[in-house]
Amino acid sequence: MTLGALQKTILSPHEGSSPLPPEDFFVLLAFVTSKTKSFLLAHPEYELSQKEEELLMRLVARRRTHEPVAYLTGQKEFYGRIFNVNKHVLIPRPETEVLIEEVLKHLKHKPRPTTLIDLGTGSGAIILTLASELTDGMYSFIGSDISLEAQRVALGNKKQLNCAHVTLIKSDLLENILVGQDENICLIANLPYLPIGMYEDTEPDVKNFEPSIALVSGADGLDHYRRLIGEIHSLELKNFTLFLEIDPGQVSALQVLLSPFATHSLAVIKDLTGRERFIKLSTK
Repeated sequence: MTLGALQKTILSPHEGSSPLPPEDFFVLLAFVTSKTKSFLLAHPEYELSQKEEELLMRLVARRRTHEPVAYLTGQKEFYGRIFNVNKHVLIPRPETEVLIEEVLKHLKHKPRPTTLIDLGTGSGAIILTLASELTDGMYSFIGSDISLEAQRVALGNKKQLNCAHVTLIKSDLLENILVGQDENICLIANLPYLPIGMYEDTEPDVKNFEPSIALVSGADGLDHYRRLIGEIHSLELKNFTLFLEIDPGQVSALQVLLSPFATHSLAVIKDLTGRERFIKLSTK
């Protein structure tokens, strides 16, 4: 069947199933045919092989049940790089690219040897991106996750991106990470922050497929951050910066949780939609 005829068939309304967005169709089509989206858009006469057509139809059927496209293809682009993903890790979100920009901006303004630690690294998207961007040798990189399955995904991405200098370890927050009090540390944490009630109301794409262990954090969504802040305080670090990705509704609560660091500078950073999405705490 030609691409044009296939597109008409697949994108037509189907009774009893969710409509397939054209963007999803072309991502799956590009994955199946190994052709670029621009080629596929320009060549509606292109004819798929029987094998390609059968695979596409299977993937489309799964997508209609809300299975995320990134899990169907096994990959997701983040900050211009392709990362392998599966059901054991969250799919990297575009808004998290702002977090990358903020960390890079901070390090540019304070160029000194620094250990970057990404807590809850998942696929490794954050720490491997930073390691790929920061190549002047002043930085050390650690990515940690409590999940061994997630660590395996991150290890695959580490190899794919030639980031041999990044250390990936299994750790519950800072439990297995050794840091010196005088060491310059940059902690980056995109930890679970959904209240259980909010998680129950999320879209099927998230609730039915992405790992709840990487999403839910107690009744108010702050259990993980509450523990992390306590661990940081007990370490009595002298030179550190902390970046958190959060839900916009948690700003006030986190400002209270971070009040023991009164001598530090605290900033709330908005995402590209104008929502308060990140918190930065740094030594003045």
